[in-house]
Amino acid sequence: MHRSTLGFVFAIALLTLPLLSVSPAAAQPDPSNVEVKAHPVADGIWMLTGAGGNIGVCAGEDGVFLIDDQYAPLTDKILAAVKTLSDGPVRFVFNTHWHGDHTGGNENLGKKGTLIVAHDNVRKRMSSEQFLAAFDLRVPASPEEALPVVTFSDTVTFHLNGQEIHAIHVAPAHTDGDSLVHFAKANVLHMGDIYFNGHRRFDRWLDRWRHRRGGCRPGDDRQQDPGDSRPRAALQQGGVDGLSRHARRPAGGGGQCDRRGQ
Repeated sequence: MHRSTLGFVFAIALLTLPLLSVSPAAAQPDPSNVEVKAHPVADGIWMLTGAGGNIGVCAGEDGVFLIDDQYAPLTDKILAAVKTLSDGPVRFVFNTHWHGDHTGGNENLGKKGTLIVAHDNVRKRMSSEQFLAAFDLRVPASPEEALPVVTFSDTVTFHLNGQEIHAIHVAPAHTDGDSLVHFAKANVLHMGDIYFNGHRRFDRWLDRWRHRRGGCRPGDDRQQDPGDSRPRAALQQGGVDGLSRHARRPAGGGGQCDRRGQ
């Protein structure tokens, strides 16, 4: 019996700014006022909340895989939270896009030997000064230690902790370097800033993900049973109701994104 468009959903990507989720360095949080919490999502997968973009964590015998790393002042608290989940090293951090609340911890982690991975355009943006018209803000180039050292143009797959972790570039989206990250076995999808709970329509990019992963075709509005083995979105914090309201809208609708591709 078909019961919902996306089956059971959780939420991994939640931010509050309606257009861009990047904060100037001067607005970085005081770490003493931020609590980093771990929320279980699936076996071996958690979400960390603190300040900035929510962090995805996959931990197991192969070490720790992080998705995004919030702000530099929070690195110690983030690593402390990870330590409660695993004693293994943080081997990879994957940046869903270049904005500072998702890449702010890159330099700290890079200096510790963590391999930073992102789309080609993330490294390009971080390598040079950027101007964000929405904030009238100039963002300086990042130091070498903060830059992704492995980049890709379309897709990349990690084989860690019993998971196939598929990253898929989607564009144009929130920026020109956005990626969705799908944990195939757990059926969990991290959407970075492509989905803002309560603000952003994401039909277009979710359709592309379905199409690329062998699920529904773009524009296909057929129902999916929660027991269906095809990939389904698993987001975090939006909850079933919050996400389903967006998912039921006709596919192909425009999403809010920075028209400059930044």
